[in-house]
Amino acid sequence: MKQVSSKICVILILTLITLLFSSCEDLNSSKLEFEINVDGATCTITGIRNFRGEDLVISEEIDGYGVVAIADNAFMNCDFKTVSLPDTITQIGKSAFEGCSLLESINIPQQVTEIQERTFYECSNLKEIKFPEGLTDIKDFAFWYCESLASVDFPSTLINIGQGAFMHCIYLPEIDLPKDLKKIDGFGFGYCYSLTEVDIPASVETLNLPFVCCYYLENINVDANNKYYISVDGVLYDKTMKVLYQYPGGKRETEFTIPAGVTYIQAWAFSLNHNLKSIDIPSSVKLMNSQIAVECPNLNTINYNGTILRWNAIQKRDGWDSFWQEYGYDYTIYCTDGQIAKDGTVTYN
Repeated sequence: MKQVSSKICVILILTLITLLFSSCEDLNSSKLEFEINVDGATCTITGIRNFRGEDLVISEEIDGYGVVAIADNAFMNCDFKTVSLPDTITQIGKSAFEGCSLLESINIPQQVTEIQERTFYECSNLKEIKFPEGLTDIKDFAFWYCESLASVDFPSTLINIGQGAFMHCIYLPEIDLPKDLKKIDGFGFGYCYSLTEVDIPASVETLNLPFVCCYYLENINVDANNKYYISVDGVLYDKTMKVLYQYPGGKRETEFTIPAGVTYIQAWAFSLNHNLKSIDIPSSVKLMNSQIAVECPNLNTINYNGTILRWNAIQKRDGWDSFWQEYGYDYTIYCTDGQIAKDGTVTYN
């Protein structure tokens, strides 16, 4: 009788194991949608039917076809927490995991060389990401609003970080930019409140408003061998110091004098700095964007070493009102022949 019971137990265990493996196989073969590629041997994952589990595991093969790609929008707004992708995958499409707000971790396969636009857009629970060596490009808004992202390990092969790629990653405390990086596009790390210091490698050729509104960023340090940019006391300029690109949002000084010789002030140059109370602008400035002091609530004095007529001439408005009116703060512009109030009222000496 005991032998019969033991045999029954063994059969039950084997049956259970078989069912478990069947369910895993079922996940890949029947729950995933895919298209056969033109080579007739591989496939692209295009979506998922009715899977509602927390952990998504994709096999190297589905129905005998090698899995090599994830299509655009394939898993948009899905609810899983972890994703395991096979190393056979070479491409992950645009918005593939956009809106997966519960996603905490994912492995990026070794053969993936680009993270496409909006791939992990608003994956607000994603905590860390490790990129494979060989990755060269992180495209626009790839990790936009990944608010929980606290660790990023960039590969040495990375060349480009796109527009808004890590914008609103508010808990990202530090970034180690690779030595061959060429470009960080507009708002690449905008509103990354936890950044306190950034080192720009010598290789970088293009910085387009990369660290706008980083509230605690105190210093932007540029490698002395960089041919295009320079930093002085943590403030970012072009190499000739004719363009002021960014005064960090976390610098603690209450007054700042723009060096003589600067001819252009970039948009958002002083954005989100809550410590500045006054800025001195030299007469050498020939053009300035109307939004240079967005969200600077304590900035109330701007001293311009030129006339009111000249001040109005150097404003680049781009369809916006003048910058001191943007957010209703009480700015006053002091020129050599008078002053301009926040509401535009002019008083001559």
